Amino acid sequence: MPPIDNDDYEDVPVFDQLVELISKMTDGEQEKLLEVLKQRGAEAKEREKRISLYTETAFTVGGMEHKGIVLDLSSGGCFIETSDDFATGQELAIRMKRSKDAKTILVRGRIARLEPNGIGI
Repeated sequence: MPPIDNDDYEDVPVFDQLVELISKMTDGEQEKLLEVLKQRGAEAKEREKRISLYTETAFTVGGMEHKGIVLDLSSGGCFIETSDDFATGQELAIRMKRSKDAKTILVRGRIARLEPNGIGI
């Protein structure tokens, strides 16, 4: 990619501008930028409103049925308390009800985090 002249930046896609600017940084500057971006992502995730629950659920991972308890729910995911072993990145399908009389909903997701007492979706 040829260097971008400062006067031409408004015509260049944002991604290309970022690549150009980051490629001019030292390794140390790139590492600092990466840490700042990771921190901002973590802060944004913490701001998501979480609803505390205690709802029994059944979910399928790799074709096998499992049971657990949904402890919290947000627009970005949920946490399922379970003693079964899983790996990050595994896909799953979760079946939940808002109440005993409610219709069952099916949600698909991916295991993003492993904790001693369960999994983050």
